[in-house]
Amino acid sequence: MWNHAPAMWGATARESVTVPAMDEQQAADLFVYFYAAGYFETPGDAKRGKQLFIARRCGNVTGRILRSARAFGRSRNGTRCGTPSP
Repeated sequence: MWNHAPAMWGATARESVTVPAMDEQQAADLFVYFYAAGYFETPGDAKRGKQLFIARRCGNVTGRILRSARAFGRSRNGTRCGTPSP
């Protein structure tokens, strides 16, 4: 979703699509809908997730990201990246 957003913003600007306004109540209703939709979902399977993580070699990417974050420096809350929060 977030990778897709910049392309969507560009397309909506080119097509002169106006983004509808959302008031506070509509935002609250949307939040409740998303929360409820997830609440009724079947919980994930940690064992299957671990198998997929290993099979798809996600650790290689995650490791690079963590190394980059540590090299970058401190996180927003001032702690070193990759260290547990107090």
